[in-house]
Amino acid sequence: MATPPRSLRFVDVVAWDPSSPEWHRLLRQLPAHEQQQVTRFMFAKDQKLALASRLMQRQLIHELFGVDYKGIDIARTPENKPYWKRPAEGAAPPSWNYNVSHHGTIVAIASDSRALVGVDVVRLTDRPKRKMSVEEFFRAFADYFNPREWGYIQQTDDEDDQYTRFYRLWSLKEAYIKAVGIGLGFSLLRAEFRCVRAVLGSVEA
Repeated sequence: MATPPRSLRFVDVVAWDPSSPEWHRLLRQLPAHEQQQVTRFMFAKDQKLALASRLMQRQLIHELFGVDYKGIDIARTPENKPYWKRPAEGAAPPSWNYNVSHHGTIVAIASDSRALVGVDVVRLTDRPKRKMSVEEFFRAFADYFNPREWGYIQQTDDEDDQYTRFYRLWSLKEAYIKAVGIGLGFSLLRAEFRCVRAVLGSVEA
């Protein structure tokens, strides 16, 4: 079997307004327990994100390995990382793995055959829900970044730039935790990141 290429895909669901027949047709592509997971969300926005995430996982596996949707069994590790329960040995390279994330209106999925994959989506324009200074906001995360990382975040006097740098590093740490599948018991101080350059500063529909 040829090694599947590394993959990164994303979709913005903000403009997706499926009709009732289309919604139920897509929902039926999932097993009953996953349909229930989607529909138990209270808000339509969250249901759309949940459905898109599950369909993107199946579409990726279907395209790369030719498995029908109904034959794709998605399970989760004890740390809640999704993975494909392969029907037989040789169905895919043993090290092939993927990860999904959503935030705001964006759902993303990444996969690789050689390296552990973690992906995290963050909206760089997000700000604290209650009015507070940037210093107060950062104080709540004091134990999650080391001095070099805080130096990078606060290297600029522009508050918007500081938030952008903060979210980039936070997203990298989240993606790392999701890649190795160790959950929130892992101290984020143990993972140090440096942004050499921004590959994707923002996502446009």
